[in-house]
Amino acid sequence: MENNNEYEGLTEAEIAVLKEVEAEEVPDKDVEGEEANDNRTGASGGMEEQKAPSTPETFEPIFAEVDQDKLDSLKAELDEAKQKFEDGDIDYFKLDEAKDAYNELKWTSDFAQESNRNMRDGRWKLEQNRFLDDNSQYKSNESLNAAFVATVNNLIASDEGSRMSDMEVLLRAKEQVEAALRGLDSTSAPSVAEDNTTHHADEFAHLDKLEGAAYQEAIDSLSRDQLTRYEDL
Repeated sequence: MENNNEYEGLTEAEIAVLKEVEAEEVPDKDVEGEEANDNRTGASGGMEEQKAPSTPETFEPIFAEVDQDKLDSLKAELDEAKQKFEDGDIDYFKLDEAKDAYNELKWTSDFAQESNRNMRDGRWKLEQNRFLDDNSQYKSNESLNAAFVATVNNLIASDEGSRMSDMEVLLRAKEQVEAALRGLDSTSAPSVAEDNTTHHADEFAHLDKLEGAAYQEAIDSLSRDQLTRYEDL
């Protein structure tokens, strides 16, 4: 028989939403992503052996969170009751009432926060996986992955990104990375030469000035024909 104590006090709709998220088969976290500047937690994006973006906060909580002032007030009442019990001013039943009142609200608060956090993180992971299913180059290519993660984190730390859905953030980051690559292509257009050898050498002259990740990124952006010409030099 299923134990439903953890769902006590919830509506059927809330329970259904929570069970749906818990049932999702979300991959475990592989690598912590670079953290954004607003204390968002790292999240897995299914990017095997690569970096993963941080988690955006554009999420409408499913469970209403407890008023912290009310929780603090009950905690103060409990502390006062403990002192009165030690002084002999109240009996154990009065102390127990204060404990129950605080513990019940504290459990509700912890449950709401954890459930909302789990659903937010789970949804973010699922959206990343959906994106990567159609854009696997941002998972398999180290240079593209690093550029993509940095762009996503910059977006979710911005005012613009705070108003976007998870998928909108991922798609906008893709647009910005691709625009940057096109800009790289436009600044390295080949010059006109008198023969093919000189033409090809000039075409790829900018590659000789690059190193490390920048060089690999430029190589990865070449078309098949360009790569063939470059390898023939």
